[in-house]
Amino acid sequence: MLLRVQAGCRKKGSLAGGSLSFFPFGLSLKFKYNYSICFFAKATSVSSKKILLVDDEEDILEILVEVISSLGHEVRSGADGVGAVKLYAEFKPDVFLCDTNMPGMSGLDVLKEIKEDVLSRGCKFLFITGEPDWTSSELTEMGAYGFIAKPFELDEIEAKIAELTS
Repeated sequence: MLLRVQAGCRKKGSLAGGSLSFFPFGLSLKFKYNYSICFFAKATSVSSKKILLVDDEEDILEILVEVISSLGHEVRSGADGVGAVKLYAEFKPDVFLCDTNMPGMSGLDVLKEIKEDVLSRGCKFLFITGEPDWTSSELTEMGAYGFIAKPFELDEIEAKIAELTS
């Protein structure tokens, strides 16, 4: 068995007002049958923010958590509206991405429940929706900062999070 460990700086850049460096930490394991496993990690942004994600679609939630965590932010997640209100009160996020269509309590109902606190704290609340049919004035009136339309590209999520956390 051959064990190889690599570490070093690959790319430097800027994200959300802080510096960001990617440090690939490679661990390659080669086994008897030419099977290898590699793991990579990257350093996080200096200006980490608290981000709450709520979506009843497990696959979407997992992807969002992975992408946003990899940007260096502290992420919490939930799968329903009632839990979202409790998580919001406990976590006090800087950014809140919430699905609109969930069983029980919708994203719209979640925002109505926490709107005063969202506005007073300056939390940026965004809807995640497959039916983006709001105008910017309607979103502002609701207390929302905007929305992300499903299906979305991961680059779009990264760009939106960078915008909201700078």
